[in-house]
Amino acid sequence: PTVLVTPAAPAICIGGCVSLTASGASTYTWSPATGLSATTGATVNACPTVTTTYTVTGTNASGCTDTQPVTVTVNPVPTVLVTPAAPAICIGGCVSLTASCASTYTWSPATGLSATTGATVNACPTVTTTYTVTGTNASGCTDTQPVTVTVNPLPTVSVIPANPTICPSSCITLTASGAS
Repeated sequence: PTVLVTPAAPAICIGGCVSLTASGASTYTWSPATGLSATTGATVNACPTVTTTYTVTGTNASGCTDTQPVTVTVNPVPTVLVTPAAPAICIGGCVSLTASCASTYTWSPATGLSATTGATVNACPTVTTTYTVTGTNASGCTDTQPVTVTVNPLPTVSVIPANPTICPSSCITLTASGAS
C-alpha cells in the first residue's frame, strides 16, 4: 500500500489538537502513543505538548505494509501584556493602553476605544470598563489579556460660606470641602 496522511504538515498551538487521517491501506497503527487519542484506526487526534513526529503503519488485505511519518509542529502561545496594568481616570478622561508580546492585536468591547485593532489604543470610557485584548503571533496562536479602566467620579467641591459679603479691608475665612 501507499499510505498518505492528511494534513501533511500540521501545526497547532500549545494546548491544541489536530485530527490526523491516514489512507491507502486497510488497517493502521500509530506510534508513539504520546499525545494520541488512539494507536489504531484511520483517524486519530494528536495533542502533543512539543513538536512530535508520528509514524503510521498501514497494512493492506495482503499483509503488506507501508509507513508514513507526519510531524505535528507545536507553536508557542504569546503572553500578551498590557500597560498600564491597572489604569484609573477621572470621568471625561482618557488613558493610552499599549499591548505587547504578539504580532497583531484586537480590542473589545469597542465602547470608549479610539480603535479596535493595533498595539496602542486610547480608552475614554464613561464608566469603569474591562477591555480584553487578543494578541496573535506569527504562528496564528493567540492569548487574551483583560485590563480594567477604573473611572473615578469628579469631586464635588463646596465653599462655606457660599456667597460671602464683606466690607472693604475686611477678612473672612472660607472653608472648602469635598476633595482631598
